[in-house]
Amino acid sequence: MADNRAFYNEILIDHNMHPGHKHDLPDADVEMRGYNPSCGDDITMKLKLTDGVVVDGAFQGSGCAISQASAD
Repeated sequence: MADNRAFYNEILIDHNMHPGHKHDLPDADVEMRGYNPSCGDDITMKLKLTDGVVVDGAFQGSGCAISQASAD
Protein backbone atom coordinates (compact mmCIF):
# COMPACT_ATOMS: atom_id res chain seq x y z
CA MET A 1 0.00 0.00 0.00
CA ALA A 2 2.80 2.44 0.84
CA ASP A 3 4.40 1.89 -2.59
CA ASN A 4 1.13 2.79 -4.32
CA ARG A 5 0.77 5.92 -2.21
CA ALA A 6 4.32 7.04 -3.01
CA PHE A 7 3.71 6.42 -6.73
CA TYR A 8 0.43 8.39 -6.59
CA ASN A 9 2.14 11.29 -4.77
CA GLU A 10 4.97 11.34 -7.33
CA ILE A 11 2.51 11.57 -10.23
CA LEU A 12 0.39 14.20 -8.48
CA ILE A 13 3.42 16.38 -7.72
CA ASP A 14 4.74 16.04 -11.28
CA HIS A 15 1.42 17.08 -12.85
CA ASN A 16 1.08 19.97 -10.39
CA MET A 17 4.61 21.27 -10.96
CA HIS A 18 4.77 20.61 -14.74
CA PRO A 19 1.23 20.65 -16.16
CA GLY A 20 1.19 19.80 -19.84
CA HIS A 21 -2.29 21.11 -20.52
CA LYS A 22 -2.37 24.36 -18.54
CA HIS A 23 -2.74 26.98 -21.25
CA ASP A 24 -5.45 28.79 -23.15
CA LEU A 25 -7.31 27.11 -26.00
CA PRO A 26 -8.82 30.11 -27.82
CA ASP A 27 -10.63 28.10 -30.50
CA ALA A 28 -12.31 25.72 -28.03
CA ASP A 29 -15.72 24.31 -28.88
CA VAL A 30 -16.63 23.55 -25.27
CA GLU A 31 -15.80 25.55 -22.16
CA MET A 32 -16.78 24.67 -18.59
CA ARG A 33 -15.87 26.35 -15.32
CA GLY A 34 -15.76 24.69 -11.94
CA TYR A 35 -15.48 26.64 -8.71
CA ASN A 36 -15.34 25.22 -5.20
CA PRO A 37 -16.34 27.95 -2.74
CA SER A 38 -15.18 25.93 0.27
CA CYS A 39 -11.52 25.87 -0.79
CA GLY A 40 -11.23 28.39 -3.64
CA ASP A 41 -10.31 26.00 -6.47
CA ASP A 42 -11.29 27.72 -9.72
CA ILE A 43 -10.70 25.78 -12.95
CA THR A 44 -11.88 26.42 -16.52
CA MET A 45 -11.60 23.45 -18.88
CA LYS A 46 -11.70 23.88 -22.66
CA LEU A 47 -12.06 21.21 -25.35
CA LYS A 48 -11.60 21.28 -29.10
CA LEU A 49 -13.84 18.81 -30.97
CA THR A 50 -13.68 17.38 -34.48
CA ASP A 51 -16.67 15.30 -35.57
CA GLY A 52 -17.65 14.84 -31.92
CA VAL A 53 -14.19 13.59 -30.89
CA VAL A 54 -11.96 15.47 -28.43
CA VAL A 55 -8.80 16.43 -30.34
CA ASP A 56 -7.32 18.93 -27.86
CA GLY A 57 -7.90 20.01 -24.30
CA ALA A 58 -6.58 22.64 -21.94
CA PHE A 59 -7.32 24.24 -18.61
CA GLN A 60 -6.62 27.45 -16.76
CA GLY A 61 -7.16 28.47 -13.19
CA SER A 62 -5.87 28.07 -9.69
CA GLY A 63 -6.26 25.71 -6.81
CA CYS A 64 -4.60 23.07 -4.71
CA ALA A 65 -2.13 20.53 -6.07
CA ILE A 66 -4.83 17.86 -6.34
CA SER A 67 -7.17 20.03 -8.42
CA GLN A 68 -4.35 21.18 -10.70
CA ALA A 69 -3.05 17.64 -11.24
CA SER A 70 -6.57 16.32 -11.81
CA ALA A 71 -7.31 19.01 -14.40
CA ASP A 72 -4.05 18.27 -16.16
